Amino acid sequence: MLRFIRDGQRWIVGSIVFVIGIVFVFFMAQGNPRGPGNIDALAMVGNVRIDLQDFRRARQQQEDYFREAMGTRYDAEESREYIDQLTISGLIRNALFVREADNLGLRVSDEEVRALIRDFPGLRSADGTFSQQQYMNYAERQFGNERNFIESIRRDLLADKARNLLVLSFGLSDAEVRDALRFERDQVRLIIVNIPTEVDPELTFSDEELASFAVTQEARLRTLYQENIREYDLPERAHARHILVRTAPTATDEELQVFRDRIEAIRQRIVDGEDFAEVAKTESEDPGSAERGGDLGTFGRGEMLPTFEDAVFNSSAGELSDVLKTEFGFHIFYTESVLPAESHSYEEVRDELAQRALAEDTAGREADLLAEELSALVAGGSSLEDAARELQLSIERTGLFGRRGDFFIPTLGPSEEMMEFVFAAKEGDVTPVTVVEGKRFTAQVAERLTITDADLEDSLPGERARLLNLKRTEALTGWLQRERKELEAVGALVVNQDMLGSGG
Repeated sequence: MLRFIRDGQRWIVGSIVFVIGIVFVFFMAQGNPRGPGNIDALAMVGNVRIDLQDFRRARQQQEDYFREAMGTRYDAEESREYIDQLTISGLIRNALFVREADNLGLRVSDEEVRALIRDFPGLRSADGTFSQQQYMNYAERQFGNERNFIESIRRDLLADKARNLLVLSFGLSDAEVRDALRFERDQVRLIIVNIPTEVDPELTFSDEELASFAVTQEARLRTLYQENIREYDLPERAHARHILVRTAPTATDEELQVFRDRIEAIRQRIVDGEDFAEVAKTESEDPGSAERGGDLGTFGRGEMLPTFEDAVFNSSAGELSDVLKTEFGFHIFYTESVLPAESHSYEEVRDELAQRALAEDTAGREADLLAEELSALVAGGSSLEDAARELQLSIERTGLFGRRGDFFIPTLGPSEEMMEFVFAAKEGDVTPVTVVEGKRFTAQVAERLTITDADLEDSLPGERARLLNLKRTEALTGWLQRERKELEAVGALVVNQDMLGSGG
């Protein structure tokens, strides 16, 4: 409730409440592993009770906020579950702060409660003075009685005190600000060498080699079979082409007839002998397939619109469909082939799996030998670039880049291991061979920007507030997560999901 009364007094905390709320929404969406238990409240957080009336009141405030912010884009039905989870998450978060206030011995005086009530704009008369009648009406309408209203205010003030006290306990020294800015602004440029691991498609093994490998590596091959089960347990599939003549959603019956006449004429051209693919290239209005001659590729049931599937799966290879109408327009289909379902047991494809695994092992061993040669040349005094050229390996260069939360390295891909190494390395250092998305790479730090204290001095004051906000966000979020987990572990945080489901 205080979020709507005292927004102007929340200073830095207000900027982080949404982040913390997301953490709790995720938690609640997963459900409480201990179940609701035999509680008559909507939720219990330690000895702090959350009633259904609390939920309904807070939920209405959340809904009013989103309705005002989103206007006509707000869909109450689509947002129902999200609003429910956001509301209960916020109430649990507030209860955790109330618990902490009790633990710290914080108290709220009667005068603090009265001051807040006096400042509440919804309780003022037309002349701006406090209205006792409006106060009583509001308390009874929203809380059932004055006592519940005062108790709710007292609880929210306690939560505010605990929250503000926790936030203020997290500070940031000048050294921490400088370290954080260096971390953010640090940049490197790399020379990256790819060590090929491609499997030779011409490589084959004898029946004896495959049989021997299958015996010693049966567990591995069975795992490989399961990982690639879609290759060996295939549903019914079809390969088809189509031609689309688009129609506007607002087209009149007369306009639709014009479109139908057009595609009927196109169909007749194909019946008369023109090639479907060539006609599709010039006449189809489907941008995704027209240039491929209307080719939709091979697909199984459930992957296309039912209208598409009925037209194709119920036809024979080489058959042309009648004109069909969908929300996109008018279509005709040409069935290239209909493939029956196939299922191949592990025993049937064992040798194929052994061939694949043996070829991958061979490619891996060759890559290891190449990496050893490369390392030996670098250890002998060659630059990584010269060593790569000698071994005829591909070389790529990045521009300057900094750390990223997703660990993405330009030209290479996401690699936490490589990211950590290059930003801890000195200029000229070479990384160990690292596997990134199935490929092997090594890299040399070709350039490293050095950030000095002087570079940071001018931005220090402005950046302090931003970094302090980030630190407080992280610290407060972590505190809430730990508190929640500790209470869960002893069954002291429970949510009555049945009541929650009926509370919105």
